[in-house]
Amino acid sequence: MKYIFGINITDDKNNTRLDGEIFISNSSVPVLAEAFEKCDSLYKNYLKQTSLPFWLRVIKLLSFLTTLLMLECLILDSSDGSLKEKYADAPELFFISAIFFTVWLILFLVEKRRKSQHSDKNDYDRNYIQNIQNYAKELLHIPEDAEIMEVIFIYYKNKKRKGIDVSDFHYIINSNVYVNVKDAVLHMADLGNEWSIPLASITGFKKINKLIFVPEWLKEIPYNKGIYKKYKIRKNGIGLLFFKPYYALCITWQDENYELFIPPYELDKLSTLIGVTCEVRTVTDKSDSLQKKFIS
Repeated sequence: MKYIFGINITDDKNNTRLDGEIFISNSSVPVLAEAFEKCDSLYKNYLKQTSLPFWLRVIKLLSFLTTLLMLECLILDSSDGSLKEKYADAPELFFISAIFFTVWLILFLVEKRRKSQHSDKNDYDRNYIQNIQNYAKELLHIPEDAEIMEVIFIYYKNKKRKGIDVSDFHYIINSNVYVNVKDAVLHMADLGNEWSIPLASITGFKKINKLIFVPEWLKEIPYNKGIYKKYKIRKNGIGLLFFKPYYALCITWQDENYELFIPPYELDKLSTLIGVTCEVRTVTDKSDSLQKKFIS
């Protein structure tokens, strides 16, 4: 078994080649490699110039939380008397609250001023990045009506040699790709490469009834609101997002079996696009307890 967006590090931890490289039909990387590096550098430089140092961001956050806590205490206590009476009883509480609020306000204004000072350059950089993205879309022939869909990239070790389990995933990335169907071919593209998968090679979907996590939320609607609420996605203390199940699009090509992993909230979009109804071939999980320990 191979994985369209999987990198096998079983024998080579430095491997960077996707299993699904055979499906790459077009690439903008050779032409735009230097431009992509510049875009990444511009973004990192913007964050460095407009953000406060880490230790100041910590102080800003702690000042804000402390101010809220103090105000909550004052509001709750005011039910037994006026604020004037509370001030007479504990003026130091008001004084401490004012100090923390002042610290937060100063740091907030400093950060806002930094962003304002770099606004013109940021607009220029943003236009440059947008132009590069548009050019990459032209090179890859991504149509305007292409859907944006989330897929799961994995780095894995194939310990069992016959297939992998969630516990074999060493690194997981969720990323957006543009998808569309043309001439009986499923086209999927990021801004670096395009993968073309003939619809005739698709054998169906597989439901993997296992707990998996992704490092970030990419949708505009929050993970626990609106249409995504039904998926019961949970977020732990370090920001990992957990859900169960996830799905694999199953593909057979040149006598080789491939799978393409997607989150559950992308199943309807992809199945409608390719005209394939999900065949529930469920893989159950015997190791959820290993994953659940990360959720807190």
